Amino acid sequence: MNSCPVCRHSDQIRKVSAILDQEIHKITTRVPVTEVYTDSKGKVHSYPSYQNVNSTQASQLAQRLAPPPKPSVGFNWGTLFKILGIFGLIDGIITFGGLFLVALVVVGTASVSPGDFIAELQREMPSISEIPLAKVILGLAPNFFLCVIGPLFSFLVIPIASLLVGQRLSAKHKAQAAVIQNQEIPRWLQAMERWERLYYCERDGVVFIPGGISSAPVAQMMNFIYR
Repeated sequence: MNSCPVCRHSDQIRKVSAILDQEIHKITTRVPVTEVYTDSKGKVHSYPSYQNVNSTQASQLAQRLAPPPKPSVGFNWGTLFKILGIFGLIDGIITFGGLFLVALVVVGTASVSPGDFIAELQREMPSISEIPLAKVILGLAPNFFLCVIGPLFSFLVIPIASLLVGQRLSAKHKAQAAVIQNQEIPRWLQAMERWERLYYCERDGVVFIPGGISSAPVAQMMNFIYR
């Protein structure tokens, strides 16, 4: 018969998995709520009702004896960055393509040819040599940034950067997944196999595997099953 390796008795031992089955309960609670609806005349009505809320309640001992969680690599943020980068590039292509088509339509339907327009502009404006260089730079810089640098940065630089970051994060996620699959999961399976065989002695507050001579306090259960 199974007995505790500390006190050598079996009257106060229980299997750990059985403790969790006995001391974890699913509870359904009816919570009062107010339902609201609108009738055919548009008038709002309310009435009291009840809604079922499901919860789980576990004893402190059951929480301390819970099995080891399965290792997981978590969410792949690289996929999200790559999706954002792809949508950004598509948006940029559509935006610049639309502007290019609009420019072609405007030029094609204009009553003045581009050559005549430039000639007229040269007659209307003073010679560029008569304007100080600083004024030219200060006058053109904001428009150049808004019309060229801004859109290029928004629709080209940021999407490409998102794709590069996403590629790096995906590679890191893949490497972490390989480590977990090849190293952590086998260790977890062995720990789960030992956890399934665990017994708990209420007198001494230790866990042990029948047939062995070693035991461990509940606080050190994870170290005990991951040996």
